[in-house]
Amino acid sequence: MPPSTIGDLATEILELVRASKERYATLVYDNTLGDVFHITALKLPAIEDALQALLPDDPWTVDALRACKAKAEMSLRIFTAVADAPDSTKVARYRDAVTAASQGVRIEDLVARMMLDLMFFAQQLKRRDQSQRLADGVENLGRLGPSLPPEECVVYLPRVSSGDRHWAIP
Repeated sequence: MPPSTIGDLATEILELVRASKERYATLVYDNTLGDVFHITALKLPAIEDALQALLPDDPWTVDALRACKAKAEMSLRIFTAVADAPDSTKVARYRDAVTAASQGVRIEDLVARMMLDLMFFAQQLKRRDQSQRLADGVENLGRLGPSLPPEECVVYLPRVSSGDRHWAIP
C-alpha cells in the first residue's frame, strides 16, 4: 500500500482522537462518570503522540490502522454522546452509548485496544519511549475496575428466523 494511504489513515485517526479529547474537555469536572472514565480519557494523548510518529511502509499497517480507526470512531461516539447529555443523565447516556456505539465495549477497553494497535508500530520504529508509554497506559487501564459493570454492557441481538427449520444454519 502506498504511504499516502497509511498517512491518510493515521491523519484520520488523529482527527478522531483529537475530537474525542475536545469532547472530553467538557466532561473534565463531571463527578458522576467515575475515575475509570476520566483516567481513560487522559490516555488519549499517548495515542496521539504515537500516531504522529507513525509512517512505516508495511503492508500490515493499513489493516491495523483501519482497525484502530474503527475503535477511534467508536470512542468519539461515546465521548460525544456523554458530552452532549444533560448532567443528570451522563452515566445513563454513557451506558447507552457503550451498548449502541461500541457493541458493549467500554471506553477503557477501546482506548487500551487502540494503544495495543499502536504499540506494535512504536516497537517497529524503535521508539522505546512511546512503546513504553503505551504499554504503561494499557497496564494502568487493565488495573482499573470497569467503568460499567459487565451486566450493563450486554448487547442483545435479535434472533431472525424464516420459520423454516430445514434451512436453519446450525
